[in-house]
Amino acid sequence: AALGVTSIQNSTTQAAGFAAYQRLHAAGGLKVRVGVIANGHDEGFWQGLLGARMRSGLGDERLRLTGVEWVADGATSARTAAWHAPYQGEPENRGAVLMDRDDLVEKVETAHRAGLQVCVDAMGDRGVDFVIEAFEAALARFPVEDHRARIEHCCAVTPQAVGRLKRAGIVASTAAGFAHDLGAAHLAAR
Repeated sequence: AALGVTSIQNSTTQAAGFAAYQRLHAAGGLKVRVGVIANGHDEGFWQGLLGARMRSGLGDERLRLTGVEWVADGATSARTAAWHAPYQGEPENRGAVLMDRDDLVEKVETAHRAGLQVCVDAMGDRGVDFVIEAFEAALARFPVEDHRARIEHCCAVTPQAVGRLKRAGIVASTAAGFAHDLGAAHLAAR
């Protein structure tokens, strides 16, 4: 706060982290606005959000639930992000998709029905395509106006994927800091 930061988003927040934010806020110690994106892989937290019928926007001016997030592929710098082409020097390695397609479609649809904004991490072009496909399928089953579904990082986007993102209204929530912090590692991996 002393440096002028007024708000943050905490992605893939576990239940224990959300509880800590609540305690800090109740004690008057939360000096910035915090948007919590719940970790959908924390099954107890995810099911708890659904059971309590919590929706995106719940909270106040200091602490608010933004949505729920899953991670669909790995990291390019670690050579685990899902790509259509193999990594340099590793002809068998195209990274990995970390979720089952039908499971992700079901989770996205369930979150939309519950009124939760959905964020899914994807870095490689194959990972981004995988998430777009899951969002498209979930939205076909349960259309939501102004859903603001986001692909976090969304690092490698083909021209075809750009068109699909636009048509489906999916937000590319890029991580510009990666170019500075991990740029050399990304270039070495590709």
